[in-house]
Amino acid sequence: MSIPKEAYQALESIVGAEYVSQDPVTCEAYGSQSYENEMGYSMINVKPACVVLPKSTSEVQRIVKLCNRYDIPYTPVSTYWIVRGALKREGGLLIDLKRMNELEIDEKHMYATVEPAVIYSQLQQQAMNRGLYTVVPGGGAQVSVVGNHLNFSYSPLVYRVGLPGRRILGVEWVLPDGEMLRLGSLASSEDYFWGEAPGADLRGILRGFIGWMGGLGVVTRMAVKLFPFQPETPEPIGISPDTTLALPPNRMRWINITMPSREALVKAMFE
Repeated sequence: MSIPKEAYQALESIVGAEYVSQDPVTCEAYGSQSYENEMGYSMINVKPACVVLPKSTSEVQRIVKLCNRYDIPYTPVSTYWIVRGALKREGGLLIDLKRMNELEIDEKHMYATVEPAVIYSQLQQQAMNRGLYTVVPGGGAQVSVVGNHLNFSYSPLVYRVGLPGRRILGVEWVLPDGEMLRLGSLASSEDYFWGEAPGADLRGILRGFIGWMGGLGVVTRMAVKLFPFQPETPEPIGISPDTTLALPPNRMRWINITMPSREALVKAMFE
């Protein structure tokens, strides 16, 4: 099954002929063969009828509106590490966001603004060059920063900096109808620095439980928090096998709060 000829020509006019293809070999390469086959996803995933590679948010908007006009199912992918995001309907369009790879770091305010193709190894290197860092998730250094934050970024290390849903700041979100929604400080300015904004906080919908694999649109740009890097070398203490690393006293402090009674504790919690 192929997409309408008029739709294909329109895609060429949006991104250029070299960034759209319905060649069977190319589409097969974007199929659902992956490590997740053993989980049964290969039974419901299908290869795309066409692949398009936009470069900008405006191109993504035009592509999504085109899909609505011609009733073409579509799904966006960044690094395509999670193949659960593959197409599930024949005759669909796969939007490969690998050309959207801009990365900017605001060193003073400690955040990075990334597009979907930026991976954690790139962000971590650029952050550490500036005395900052982020947590590379359990998925590894090769996963998309945007895609991973939308997939809740499970990791054994997130206890250090909090769950990723709270590290999302300003967001550009192309909705399923092609319209643009800006979250956080972007709702009222051109600054990505803050995640909250007037009204309801939609980051929970954006993320869902463990991500919606492009089902609610396409996030084309996101700002994420960075943190000061720990420069001191932790010193080992204790006698083997009971050893540990001493926490730097200038950065870590243990505070134990006691209350004279249960009633006082309840009162303090309410206050």
